[in-house]
Amino acid sequence: MNDLWSSYRDGACSLSMALALGLGSGLLVRLLAFLLLRPLIRIFARKDLPKIIQSRLRRSGFAMTVASLALAVYVVCHAYWPPGIRSHKLPYELSELLLIVFAGYVFLEVLLSFFADWLPGVRNQAPMAPIIKDLVRALALVGVGLMGVRNAFPDVDIGAVIVPRGAFHPL
Repeated sequence: MNDLWSSYRDGACSLSMALALGLGSGLLVRLLAFLLLRPLIRIFARKDLPKIIQSRLRRSGFAMTVASLALAVYVVCHAYWPPGIRSHKLPYELSELLLIVFAGYVFLEVLLSFFADWLPGVRNQAPMAPIIKDLVRALALVGVGLMGVRNAFPDVDIGAVIVPRGAFHPL
């Protein structure tokens, strides 16, 4: 087991071993997400209308599926390519970005379900308005996306993406 961990960390696994590790991790995470997170979201949103609950479960289910696929690709790339090579390969960087964004979405959905819907219901208060939840979700996802770009593509100047050319002039 220790030898497997060191070969995974160093990117020295064979392609078949890397694929087996990726497939196993992707399936395990998808199964855990299906067994733990989906019921948690359903419990926190139980006072909503049935069509809203189904929509929330559908969106979070899609995000969990994409995140588990991105994790599988990330594990395969991490196990197969050595550290000096993998940091400049597009599949590795893109899978890291997708993993950060979609796992962040699922985490945000659980947090919003808890703090905006379930907790106010326990305290006999009105839940957060849907438009406010959508605004918080959108702003948080923009932040998660920018953080994902910064971490997945370390050589990219993210300031050039956000700030238009010539907006700031040095003194």
